[in-house]
Amino acid sequence: MQKTKAMRTIPNRQLTTNFSLYEFIEASPDNNQEFIAMNWANINEFNEANAMQLATFLQRLRTIINQRYKSDTGASAIGIRITSAFRCRDWDISRGRSGIGAHPLTSGVDIQPTNVSLALGARILAELHKEYKPLKTGHQGGLGLKKPTRNTSRVVTAMGFLHFDFLRRRRWDYP
Repeated sequence: MQKTKAMRTIPNRQLTTNFSLYEFIEASPDNNQEFIAMNWANINEFNEANAMQLATFLQRLRTIINQRYKSDTGASAIGIRITSAFRCRDWDISRGRSGIGAHPLTSGVDIQPTNVSLALGARILAELHKEYKPLKTGHQGGLGLKKPTRNTSRVVTAMGFLHFDFLRRRRWDYP
């Protein structure tokens, strides 16, 4: 983690009560230091206004989740973990993507609930996806769902994630 701290060229700050600037720059499912370093090297591509829009949206979503669900782990609140937000163009292209999607524009975010079991997390994601999916009345941007992984006994072994962006309206499921 020392390596990451040395690369940081702008100070961290809270965008909303529960989301900070660095969460949008450094969000990585596996804390990939190469990814984080590449984002910092290309920080000029980061759009802070778009990150603020995403943070405000996620703060409202977190409130909704906590109004509807109670943590089954005994936690006082259900959080939201950002698993991916800003991805610099170089990183996106190095992974076979276009470099012009929602993440390089700081307009997309992938999330998972925290302080819940894998099963409840998967249920929350599925129910939010169903609610926000209608093109006319749902989320007014992109929405994608990575469904949970289940073992042969149908027990959830990986929660999946939900993608929201503020580009054009479209819907998809990840393989």
